[in-house]
Amino acid sequence: MSRALTRFALATLALLLVVAPTAAHAAAGPHFAARTRGIMGTRFQIMAWVADDKGEAVIDRALDRVAELDRLLSPWIAGSDLQRLNAAAGGEPIHVDPFTLALLQRTLALCATSDRAFDPTFFPLSALYDLRDPEHFRPPSDAAVARLLPLVDCRKVEVDATRGTARLAGHGMGIHLGGNAKGTALDEAARVLEAAGVTRYYVDGGGDIVVRGDGPKGPWRVGIQNPRGAHGQTAGIVHATGGAVVTSGDYERFVVIDGVRYSHIVDPRTGRTAHGCMSATVTVPAGPHAGEVADGWATTVCVLGAERGFPLLRANVPGATAAVIDLAGEVHKTPGFDAPVAPIPPTPPTPKEGSPR
Repeated sequence: MSRALTRFALATLALLLVVAPTAAHAAAGPHFAARTRGIMGTRFQIMAWVADDKGEAVIDRALDRVAELDRLLSPWIAGSDLQRLNAAAGGEPIHVDPFTLALLQRTLALCATSDRAFDPTFFPLSALYDLRDPEHFRPPSDAAVARLLPLVDCRKVEVDATRGTARLAGHGMGIHLGGNAKGTALDEAARVLEAAGVTRYYVDGGGDIVVRGDGPKGPWRVGIQNPRGAHGQTAGIVHATGGAVVTSGDYERFVVIDGVRYSHIVDPRTGRTAHGCMSATVTVPAGPHAGEVADGWATTVCVLGAERGFPLLRANVPGATAAVIDLAGEVHKTPGFDAPVAPIPPTPPTPKEGSPR
């Protein structure tokens, strides 16, 4: 069984490399400080330039905000907006937090723009692609997919901004914002930092990155994992001083059975594993929703592939750039994506392999 490096592990290594030289200065005046916390089923890490030791508390407040969003948006936490919304599917509209309502509106807009290549109502199908234990995964049958696919349709989500309510029109429907909620959390963490006057920071949620300013040694370095490479091997490095950098790919959670790769990147229109890319990296300029936009579009571009995904991205997200490593290992870039990305030599899969548990 091969070990596919998760994005957050790569980002953790990069963060440790830039934190280490500054550790001796942590008790002095202005310095870089870092915190890590497990939230949203992954690791959130923040590194920020603070005035003194007391200033480090702002990093904790930023992580507290991420934890608040998890309690608000997780479909598995009792009493969260999404848990209540899913439980009421097919029934009456329910009141949700204004933050949730606005996020739903933006998410549904992406669903429409992408022709449902990004669809938050994928939740009912997600049980068929539970890859936490690759050794026991079984590919879903055509009958199982056909039974659940009618429940996946963002056009059946009703949002009433005036009343502050949301509703899922069909019994059995469900919403999961795993495709963009981490990016939203990055934006909110950055908002907390900036409200406290922090202008140099690196916010990492499971490998989704939002940055501002320079790191300890110049622009922040964000690694693009080689989707078929060994532990820690990168296909490229993005240098960033503002905005978001997000990579989505079929190497994060996957299993290969009889030469067929099944990953967590699923085309919600077909209910089957998407085959648009090995990985898609999207950069978005600094803005109030940069992380969320990059997160959602990285998934969208990976589902659609470069040929269909790039034109949609460029038409809808000013200043965004992208790079795709396709299933043949070839690299495709939009204009403006300047970071070198190495092509990936094809390697035949073993009869059965998977990502680590």
